[in-house]
Amino acid sequence: MVDPTFDGHWFVTLQPLPIVDDRIPLTELQGRVMRSRVSLRGWDYPHLDNQIRFTDGAIDSTTNWREYREHWRFKTSGFFAHRWRMREDGIPERVGTLDFINAIWSMTEVFLFASRLYGEDQSVDLLTLTIELDGLHNRRLTGAPEYGLTVRHLPDSDTFRRDVTLQRASLSADPESTAARWAQALFHMMGAPGFTLETIASHQQRLILRKFG
Repeated sequence: MVDPTFDGHWFVTLQPLPIVDDRIPLTELQGRVMRSRVSLRGWDYPHLDNQIRFTDGAIDSTTNWREYREHWRFKTSGFFAHRWRMREDGIPERVGTLDFINAIWSMTEVFLFASRLYGEDQSVDLLTLTIELDGLHNRRLTGAPEYGLTVRHLPDSDTFRRDVTLQRASLSADPESTAARWAQALFHMMGAPGFTLETIASHQQRLILRKFG
C-alpha cells in the first residue's frame, strides 16, 4: 500500500524566446516531439503512447500505468510543460525515497530533450528551462549499496527549484553541465554533500552511452 504522506512530483517547463504564438504548425507538433524524445533507457522522455490528445493550439498526453503517472503538453508557441509523480512513490518498497542515479538521469534527459526540441529552430534565440521537485520533506536519497551513499540528514525543505535562460547554441553545445550542477545542489539539500561534478558527469555518460551494467 502506498504511503499517502509521500506524494512527490517533478515539474518541468521549457519556454523558447522570443515568444511566438504560432512558432510550430499544429500538424507538426507530434512529429516534433517524436523526433526529439530521448530514448536511452526503458522509459522514453517524454513518454509517447497512443494517448496523444489534440487540443486548441496544443497536444498533450497523460500516462497512468504502474509507477508511471505523468502529463505533458506542447503548444504551437513551442512552450512545453511536463509533470510526473516521482516513480519511487509508485513502488511500495521505495515510497519516500529518491534514487540519486534516477535523479541525475531525469535531469539530463530534460536538457537533452530541450536541445533536440529547439536546437535547429532558427526562430528560437533563448530558452528558459525550469525544473522543480516537490514532496522532498523527509524524503531519503538512496542508491545501490555498491555506491556507499552517505546521507547525513533528511531534507527540511519540501521543494527544490532551479531555472536558467540559455542561448540556443549554448544549450545545443553542452546540454549536460547545467543538469549536473543542479543535481549536485539537489543532493546537497537532501543531506548528501559528497557528490562531485565529476561523479555526476560519469553517471550522465553511463546514460548517454547506455552502459547500464
